Amino acid sequence: ATSSSSSSDPGAGGGERGAREGQDYAHLYVFTAEKGGMAGCDKELQRKVIYELSQGSKHFEHARQQDVKVDRRIEQMRAALRAAPPQQRAALGRQAEQLKKTAEAQRDLSRWCCVVDMDMFYAAVEIRDQPSLREQPVAVGGLGMISTANYVARRFGVRSAMPGFIALELCRRQGVELHFVRPDFTKYTAEAQKIRDVIAEYGQFEAHSLDEAYVDITDRVRSQAAKVAASGGGGGGGESGEEAEVDGEELRAAEKLVEEMRARIKEKTNGLTASAGIAPNFVLAKMAADERKPDGQFAVPRRREPLLAWLQPKALRKLGGVGKVTEKMLQALGAETIGDIIRLQADVLLALPGQRSEWLLSRALGVAPCTLDFHDEGDGTVRRKSISNERTFKDKGDSEELLALLRELCTELAAEMAKEGLSGKTVTVKLKHATFEVVTRARSTRRWVATAEEIWEVAQDIFLRELPCQLRLLGVRVSNFRNAAGPGTDDPQQAKLARFFASGASMSRAAAAEEEAAPSPSPTSSSCSAAAPSSVPRRRRER
Repeated sequence: ATSSSSSSDPGAGGGERGAREGQDYAHLYVFTAEKGGMAGCDKELQRKVIYELSQGSKHFEHARQQDVKVDRRIEQMRAALRAAPPQQRAALGRQAEQLKKTAEAQRDLSRWCCVVDMDMFYAAVEIRDQPSLREQPVAVGGLGMISTANYVARRFGVRSAMPGFIALELCRRQGVELHFVRPDFTKYTAEAQKIRDVIAEYGQFEAHSLDEAYVDITDRVRSQAAKVAASGGGGGGGESGEEAEVDGEELRAAEKLVEEMRARIKEKTNGLTASAGIAPNFVLAKMAADERKPDGQFAVPRRREPLLAWLQPKALRKLGGVGKVTEKMLQALGAETIGDIIRLQADVLLALPGQRSEWLLSRALGVAPCTLDFHDEGDGTVRRKSISNERTFKDKGDSEELLALLRELCTELAAEMAKEGLSGKTVTVKLKHATFEVVTRARSTRRWVATAEEIWEVAQDIFLRELPCQLRLLGVRVSNFRNAAGPGTDDPQQAKLARFFASGASMSRAAAAEEEAAPSPSPTSSSCSAAAPSSVPRRRRER
């Protein structure tokens, strides 16, 4: 479908005011954040149009109210910083140094983690099937919301998560016509399965959406590098020379394997391209996947100093888990880059006490888990926190419709849990009201819940207490799984021994995953083994 807009430009005075106010409120919207391919877009025009078309809406008013709350937190934070005596600052500095030492002790540069990210996936599928759209600005979605936009559209400030009517006006003011394509998720799911069939041959992986996958290629890399070494390739004098040569061989093997994987994806999908990042952990690999978009790959340096030289100049929002609120609070401290978190470490500890500041310090050093979040079929231990299913829709207040939707969500969630034999004791219902206020209600049961009826029984009882309500999102989550990995299982060897002595059985496999302290930026995930990749999931699995 092709659409155009007939709204007129505001007058010069109003335009200048809109530009100023657009700048003031740009941080309220996730779709003002830069995405790959948007480097050359007119940011001032983008902010101005977003402000003009959003002011007065429920979303704008809710976002502004939330922003006022953040501003109050920032004032309290600044007051605490001003009042902090030198002794407290010195103590915080020592605490920060100790936290950094702890993080450094956890640094693992031995693994080869890869994130594969399909380029403008939904749009790429549509353009492949309709070549006439190749040079046109294309958005998959409609006036309500855009799922993705091609790189031509991104040059005009259009991106995913942006309301379609705003994208339409952005293009109109720049003299181009935006082409909307209705999404076809059946087709995208089929293409995603082809991609995962290829990825599964390179290592165990988990998929964080239809267009992205995290894959551990360590075994394949080491095997490939060992073959080269056995054939007489490489060498080096002295122990340090041998170590450097091994690292070099593994790096070359990793780059070659990922290049091969991307080429096979392109061939199997008739031309769809993938970008990839290679790093010692998945947080860095995710960032690296954006480095050479589209249709490129980048390997993060394997040595500490070059790694930090690459990481720390990057903007705060490049760090997965840093959203608009954390960014604004860090900017209030004077931070603009990831390296500034280390520079302002004492202030960060005072302003954001607890696990959040510890998480920020470790990530600013490039330290993160290098394991996948999966259900280990070898020992039955569940290392995932929860699994959930949610739906967004236009404002809806009919209680019968909402209850029918909740039941459908419970049925779909139960089907996903059945695939991996999951059962839990905590059910959570998530509601986003028409005012954009988000509420979650949870209840734990004495018995394990797994079937649709069991989940529905608890979720229905929770939801009925919230009626009447006008909603725009409804979701249900199950957590507190049977056989969940508990505290103290982060060390794989300790986990192995504990299971051995507890069961008296031989140890078949060991895998332990350190849970990240910040929520995953990616909404959907599943876990698949190289031997038996699972079907493409639709449910959200929170890490």
